[in-house]
Amino acid sequence: MAEIAFLLNGTPVHLSEAPPTRTLLDWLREERRKVLGDWVAFCLDCGAARRWFEELEAELPAACPQCGGPMLHRCGACGSPFSSVFAVDCEACGAGRRDRWQRKARQGTGLCVVPAATPSARIGYLASRMSWELVLTVLLVGIGWFWWDSLNKRELAVRVARIVCQKADVQLLDETVAMRRLRIARDENQRVCLLREFGFEYSDTGDNRLPGYVYLMGDRVVDANLVIPYAKEA
Repeated sequence: MAEIAFLLNGTPVHLSEAPPTRTLLDWLREERRKVLGDWVAFCLDCGAARRWFEELEAELPAACPQCGGPMLHRCGACGSPFSSVFAVDCEACGAGRRDRWQRKARQGTGLCVVPAATPSARIGYLASRMSWELVLTVLLVGIGWFWWDSLNKRELAVRVARIVCQKADVQLLDETVAMRRLRIARDENQRVCLLREFGFEYSDTGDNRLPGYVYLMGDRVVDANLVIPYAKEA
């Protein structure tokens, strides 16, 4: 037997008659269990865990205090308690304890019953889980598409404004356009599309700023004009 001496939070600890295969981590785990509990219980839904002593098993909650999910502290196959929350299978019999398809918490006991999972149950569970995931995915894809499409339409509006200004022999200011209005409309074929109104500014003298507009119906330019507040002198 060997003797181990070390400091734990500034307190000297001496271990006598320690077997040579025993590590410091093993000792810390055993001491932690003496303070917090020998066994562990965990929530099947959110994963929250707590340690417990065997003599206080009756005081374990059947539902998770955080999410209300079922708490599991014994194996449904052999009834053995769990010593680690990170183990995937039961340490005693090797039965899986986290199979979402084949568990059903028994209220008031925390035991895990393992019934045969039917295909309809699996499909129902998949549908319930995928519904929110599908909605979130579609929403994110829709936002990404709208952002990308808006950039393309803005580039198109800039090109149209530049052409209009060149034909009118005026200067396009800032070389950009700004979205003014966005609404749903129908084209000549009664198809629903987005009607975008972009505004820009131009100058015909070099020291003034006058407004102009570009209208896009989907991918098609429906109108582009310059607002002329006064008639130019000959």
